[in-house]
Amino acid sequence: MKIQYLILVLLISCATPEVIDKNDKKISSSIDSIQSKKDILIATKTNEIPLFVKNDTVNMDDFSVTDSMIRSSLREIQIDSVISYMSWFYNEKTKQVLLFEFGTDLYRVETYLFSEEYIKERFPSFLFQRRPYQKNVVICEKDAKTYFPKFIEQSKRINRSFFISKRGLKIGENISKIIEQNGKPDTIMLDKKIEMYKWKYRGDLNDWDTEAEIKANRKIARDSFGYQVILYVKNEKVIGIRLFKEIP
Repeated sequence: MKIQYLILVLLISCATPEVIDKNDKKISSSIDSIQSKKDILIATKTNEIPLFVKNDTVNMDDFSVTDSMIRSSLREIQIDSVISYMSWFYNEKTKQVLLFEFGTDLYRVETYLFSEEYIKERFPSFLFQRRPYQKNVVICEKDAKTYFPKFIEQSKRINRSFFISKRGLKIGENISKIIEQNGKPDTIMLDKKIEMYKWKYRGDLNDWDTEAEIKANRKIARDSFGYQVILYVKNEKVIGIRLFKEIP
């Protein structure tokens, strides 16, 4: 029995690390150069326990905005026929906007943190919808740019401390540092001047994945049906953050 246990331990310790998914059709042909740069970084990675990954599990991240703060804010904002089904928070000093989109019982399905730099490069027009004839449609980027300042005026002002996640993610962080702490992303996509780094985790509450899918994704999100971290990066600095938590 002791020999079998020793063999099992050795097999686990020799498991190969995850690699970036090259099958994503959105990845540019120049991704190889990015992989090479990040691979060098990973090769020099220390054996310290990452910031929020331990024993191949992940604790889902969040921002410290409380439910009571959300209840005291608008959970959807409508100006004219344009509506956003999110709670908006803003800090005037940092020029950052933090948004939450909810399921039932204030469950935070989508969380976005945008810097002013992100908004200049890739305007998030998907945040808004128009209500013609009782049917919601995403508005065009031109209209979104017009309405964005109006929605900022309606947002709740909060302290800059709320714009750093519980796991330390923040605007301006160096992407190399984040990869050192959390391992290589599953995909890296290029969109104009912005790189998008995505970490995707299977949830421990998710029981419909196949055995092959479970083996392919060794890191599991605790108390989750599925979890994603997406970072938008320009010149090696994070300019936008998206957290996505699946619901059953």
